[in-house]
Amino acid sequence: RFYTGSINGDGGIWSSYQADQSIYDDSDWSSDVINPPSQFLTDIAAGQLSNVTWITPTYENSDHPGLQAPGGPAWVASIVNAVGKSSFWNSSAIFVMWDDWGGFFDPVKPPYKDYAGLGFRVPLIMISPYAKQGYVTHVQYETASVLRYIEDNFNLAPMAAADARANDPATDAFDYSRKPRSFK
Repeated sequence: RFYTGSINGDGGIWSSYQADQSIYDDSDWSSDVINPPSQFLTDIAAGQLSNVTWITPTYENSDHPGLQAPGGPAWVASIVNAVGKSSFWNSSAIFVMWDDWGGFFDPVKPPYKDYAGLGFRVPLIMISPYAKQGYVTHVQYETASVLRYIEDNFNLAPMAAADARANDPATDAFDYSRKPRSFK
């Protein structure tokens, strides 16, 4: 499921599926694209969570550079806390990532891999009862690494060159050999 703002309202500019006509004009749009994003909180409280869930904030709750919207961190915390306090916590991996690098601070030139990336560095935070606690990885991840994690977890073939080459965070940042850690 994909939780996002309305296509013609505030959230449409964040919706990747808006650009994919085969999804926008098909039944997937009405069944798997959920609006508003706050519906996620209702769904998880009701014990309803899909195996893979993407959530994008409304513009007001984003951390978009220059927007100075103070709601972004609180919005992310509400999503993480909802999962952490739910029955889904012990089987969850939450990836918090941004689609912009901000343009204000990164002095590192992006490596060129192919036409699709890697692009500028963006933050990635991994939250899970199996994430290595206090661990800072030095493995190079990319946006497609989240897709690679999903594909490897569900034994799916790569969809494109980017996710086929991407590093899977499960091999570095997670420890599935131990008991799940309690949520704090």
